[in-house]
Amino acid sequence: MLTSRSAVALLAFWSPAHTCAVGAFFAVASATFVPSARAQDVGVTGCVGARHSDNCVTLWGPATDPHVRTVPAPLGEEERGRLMAEEHKWLARCRPVKMRDQYGIARLRYAAPGCEFGIGED
Repeated sequence: MLTSRSAVALLAFWSPAHTCAVGAFFAVASATFVPSARAQDVGVTGCVGARHSDNCVTLWGPATDPHVRTVPAPLGEEERGRLMAEEHKWLARCRPVKMRDQYGIARLRYAAPGCEFGIGED
């Protein structure tokens, strides 16, 4: 039977460095056995803690530059015309007017209900 004294003695054996080393081993071992579908993913493991309280976290994500944003392709003439027609229809129905409230903040007022949510038709 395991008592609290044995548990404390066991925890005293595990130092934070030892725990992180074990965590790093498992992170490397799990990365070794990653299926080929996740071969382009990257894992980052970090550990924090004190003598009796350790915590390790591994984050997985794609191996891409997080600062690179993809830009959508330019719209074709047909798509641009369709979007402009929808906008003109919405403007004719909602007739937005900019008004200032008692605090001086510009607010839009609409002629039809639901326009503040971008709803174009009843």
